[in-house]
Amino acid sequence: MRKTEQYQLNQWDRSDRILMEDFNEDNARIDAALAALAALSASESGRLDAALAASEQRSAKALSDARTALQGDIGRLETEKLHFEVLVEKSVSAGGDSTLNLPVGGSLLSRCVLAAVDIRTPGSGSCYLGINGSTGSYWAPGFTAGTSNGGLAMLPGGRICRLLFFPMKRPATPVACVMAGGGLYLGYSDLSYSSVSYLQLRDINGNRLSGSADLRVSGIL
Repeated sequence: MRKTEQYQLNQWDRSDRILMEDFNEDNARIDAALAALAALSASESGRLDAALAASEQRSAKALSDARTALQGDIGRLETEKLHFEVLVEKSVSAGGDSTLNLPVGGSLLSRCVLAAVDIRTPGSGSCYLGINGSTGSYWAPGFTAGTSNGGLAMLPGGRICRLLFFPMKRPATPVACVMAGGGLYLGYSDLSYSSVSYLQLRDINGNRLSGSADLRVSGIL
């Protein structure tokens, strides 16, 4: 009797005698082959599932690590990012005195990289703007060699003047500013920002101040 080439299954010719054992033998071989194929398929499927699970875990970890790194970068950027903020905006009454104290202390200015102090002076007379009163500050009109010990700047009456301070978030740095309004002034002081208790307006001629001063302090933090 002839046999198949691969699995040696029986192949009958007309002259062959047909026996039950031949069929049983063929069926047993087919059953064993199918069982081996099923076992192999299950094993390969398990390995594939394990490989896919491991790949998913690696991908999930890589994504989690990337997200954590990105959040860290965003946090650092938020920390380092400069932003603009209005710190003080109010009107201060002169009260008929010859001086007027403005609530611009060093703790406020030192928070900033750069601070803009806008002041509308009261009345019509010019004022000196000093630190903690009238001492310890100077101004140079037009950045010339001549200086005056009258304060950081001379502000014309009834006008809005802007002074730019440069603390750079360093309280120990000496006070320095540039003022534009009725002239261009460089103001500076031996006092540091941490020593500033307030800014003060005083009439140049010692006259009483009338009305109020409008104050706005803005900063780049």
